[in-house]
Amino acid sequence: METPNAQTDGGRRAPSPAPARSTRSAARALACILLIAAIAIHGAAASADLITLDQIADALEAHVQEVRDVSATVSFVQVAARDGSRMEGEVELAAIFPNLVRATWIKPDYLAGVVWILDAERNQFTQYLPASGEATRLPLDKTLEQQGALPFTAPQDLFTLPPRDRFDLAVVGGGESPHLVQVQAKSKDAHQAYLLLVDTSKWLVTRFQSLNAKGTVEFSAEARNIQVNQSLEAADLRRLPPGTIERSYP
Repeated sequence: METPNAQTDGGRRAPSPAPARSTRSAARALACILLIAAIAIHGAAASADLITLDQIADALEAHVQEVRDVSATVSFVQVAARDGSRMEGEVELAAIFPNLVRATWIKPDYLAGVVWILDAERNQFTQYLPASGEATRLPLDKTLEQQGALPFTAPQDLFTLPPRDRFDLAVVGGGESPHLVQVQAKSKDAHQAYLLLVDTSKWLVTRFQSLNAKGTVEFSAEARNIQVNQSLEAADLRRLPPGTIERSYP
């Protein structure tokens, strides 16, 4: 059924959730960029040399309960496995806990203005393409499944460490300061590993890296300009430009 601002193509095959070029170079960013939004408000500092995995997990979980919304600028680098070429990008991220995330692309140029909305409450993944003025809606759960072994199953999982039933977790070292600690997550059913850099003085994840089977970093994302509890509204995160043609697919 069509509405003045929505259209459902029941008999047509749904397009991929990104243009062909961005599918090749940015599909993993759907997970990696959003995982960097693992934000919690400031807590008491802990020594990275003494902290345990359980303490990290408990602290992130406890502090995230006090956060309603967060925004940040996320920069990332993705390295192509075939030739080592690098794709650099940047997005403006906004999230309302626990189930709504909006990412607006700034770089690279061919993705500038593209919007991704992950809405767990409605089980929708929305992609808006400014070049065509169209927004495609797909089931969020199916979209996430297509990305492979990700460290989460729903957006609310983005704000804590990956689940232990799907990943083997371990503290593997510190960082550039005494309050930075690295946590490694290895998927149980695939040759994939991730590194998360946790700042224990603020209890937030500031960097996320994805490793290939050889242990080489193939994706890295870092957050800056982090702001917490600004009273963001869900309607603003879901809003599309006036005149957008909306297409929904099962």
